[in-house]
Amino acid sequence: MKIDNAIIYILLIIGILVSGNLLINEMINEGVCPKIGTIPACYFVFASFAIPFVLHLFKMWNIVFFLFIGAAFSLAIIASLGQIMGRIECPKTDLGIPKCYISFVLLLVILFFKDRMIKRMKI
Repeated sequence: MKIDNAIIYILLIIGILVSGNLLINEMINEGVCPKIGTIPACYFVFASFAIPFVLHLFKMWNIVFFLFIGAAFSLAIIASLGQIMGRIECPKTDLGIPKCYISFVLLLVILFFKDRMIKRMKI
């Protein structure tokens, strides 16, 4: 269970750092992130990693944790599909990998380990 906990922390921190970097780039050079309405998606993504990090740190409100991670996961699915279909242009890494793909994988793994951690606690 300690390994699951450590993996969750590491992935949330990676998500915070990557989305925080995007958020700063968006503030400096508007248009870096796709928008949801008039708000850049990277704002939502940053909050969706930062808030669950705090909740996980203080072992609080799993439902809210899953709400934020689930919302970000849904956004990552939509963005990834939009990227594949050519309707959305996700920010890319230096290697050309769309960051929405990376968010999708990070969030999927976080969901897996958090779910596994909760199930082990009930046993």
